[in-house]
Amino acid sequence: MAGAAGKALDLKRIPPLLSSSCLIFLLHLGFTPGVKKMATIHNVFAIIRGSEEPDRFVLLGNHRDAWTYGSVDPNSGTAALLDIARRYALLLRLGWNPRRSIVLCSWDAEEFGMVGNVLSQSVTSCAMASGDRIRRSLSESSIESNDNKPVVIMIGSTEWVEQNLVNLGSKAVAYLNVDCAVQGPGFFAGATPQLDNLLVEVTKKVDHVKDPDSEDVSLYERWTTTNKRVNIQRLSGVDSDFAPFLQHAGVPSIDLYYGRDFPVYHTAFDSYNWMIKYGDPLFQRHVAVTGVWGLLALHLADDAVLPLNYISYAAQLLEYTNMLSNLLEGSASVHPITASIQELATAAKEAEEEAKYIKCPVKKHEYGHEKCMLHEIDNGGKCWLCFASGDVVKTQDTQIMAKLRGEETLGNVLVLKKRTLNDRLMSAERGFLDGEGLQGRQWFKHLVYGPSCDHESKMLFFPGIFDAIYQSRRMTNKRQGQAAIQHEIWRVARAIQRAAYALRVIGKPVSLRHVEPKNRPCGPYFVDIVLLLGGIDGEPCCEGEIVLQLELLID
Repeated sequence: MAGAAGKALDLKRIPPLLSSSCLIFLLHLGFTPGVKKMATIHNVFAIIRGSEEPDRFVLLGNHRDAWTYGSVDPNSGTAALLDIARRYALLLRLGWNPRRSIVLCSWDAEEFGMVGNVLSQSVTSCAMASGDRIRRSLSESSIESNDNKPVVIMIGSTEWVEQNLVNLGSKAVAYLNVDCAVQGPGFFAGATPQLDNLLVEVTKKVDHVKDPDSEDVSLYERWTTTNKRVNIQRLSGVDSDFAPFLQHAGVPSIDLYYGRDFPVYHTAFDSYNWMIKYGDPLFQRHVAVTGVWGLLALHLADDAVLPLNYISYAAQLLEYTNMLSNLLEGSASVHPITASIQELATAAKEAEEEAKYIKCPVKKHEYGHEKCMLHEIDNGGKCWLCFASGDVVKTQDTQIMAKLRGEETLGNVLVLKKRTLNDRLMSAERGFLDGEGLQGRQWFKHLVYGPSCDHESKMLFFPGIFDAIYQSRRMTNKRQGQAAIQHEIWRVARAIQRAAYALRVIGKPVSLRHVEPKNRPCGPYFVDIVLLLGGIDGEPCCEGEIVLQLELLID
């Protein structure tokens, strides 16, 4: 189940959703000036095929290449990925299969894309703006600015994302990244906002792993105590393999790690000896990261309704907009963004209610059997099976048959509704992408999270807007600068609106309608399943309604 150079993945074992990467690059090795040679890099994959939705997949990724010994960067993350594979293998032997497919990804050539320790994140993302030309020590990919000044980025994952962009756009649930799993004390996490609640809940669930930095305190308790709140960072940087997934393909993403700014980064001291003396002597931090990482993937692969909460996304966007408004001091209007955020918040609440409805809390009805809320539709508050068994069907045999057929029919409706809701939850993040990308760096498509050209800016959101603000300060024509800022504001507003449209229900809820048999004491009993179609603003997109008439035979 692996993909390597020159060998495609076994697509007979999984629907067409991935292609392996066979990447050949001309490497100009910076530490050997003037020497050029051809090298082949290998991305390696392991796939667990989903049992119910094999064409929807959750990706876990870590890069495998290192500058020196790489005990921290990246082998701590690689060890965690391998342990997750081991744990999943044990579950498979016990008969478990995920609902959706899980893809374990081992990326190559991440460090060559970053050019080691030479380029910091700020230089990587914005040296072009100050006129400095970034000299890459290799030709990694086609990512460059409009003035031919290249943007450094990870090679293996980036090329693979570009090769599989269409499939990722329609089938990828989320990408979970761990680069340096352990580089010191303290748990850190970055995520797109719709994954915040899931991340918090998972850290609460990993209660069997006590925080390595404090005895008798759980990982969640230590995390919140250290930061005085749940501190989830955002993924605007270009410092690991989540960048192409989020900033180019619009896949919801998470990045996990222990510690930051470890002193042996990219040196020969990044060794196993350093890890067992200073980094993680008992490897408890490794176990903690692995537990969180693996459980996140299990929820995303197994939950009937995807645990993606866009209410928190809307709240985060509103917070960003308020900060932007204070910064602009009335020089440009942020009303288009606030209006779009309101649309997103409304769509998110509707999606949350729909998710509660689909999850089917069990209720006991007057006839004694337990059925879910799905059955309580347009029948005077009665469960449809109660309706069939009590008001129409008289014989016991017919009642059983009606129940069985009703359960099968409504089960199919439920599966369809889950599928459509999950696809909307999955694809809403793509709405934040813009085909034109950021000005001067068109490869970066995400208008909410991405690198700013102002390397001194601490604003890690709306990169296009802050690029325009940065450029306007250098313009003599202030009116032109304000117009550029307003243009970027409108672009962000439209992106948020696209996400809201992607999240909204295309059709109104399914309803069940009873059609009385006329002049027949016995015979077919008909139930219509009616789907009223609506447009993007709730207006009908076609006349009439789609009716699926189901026949329940009555002897």
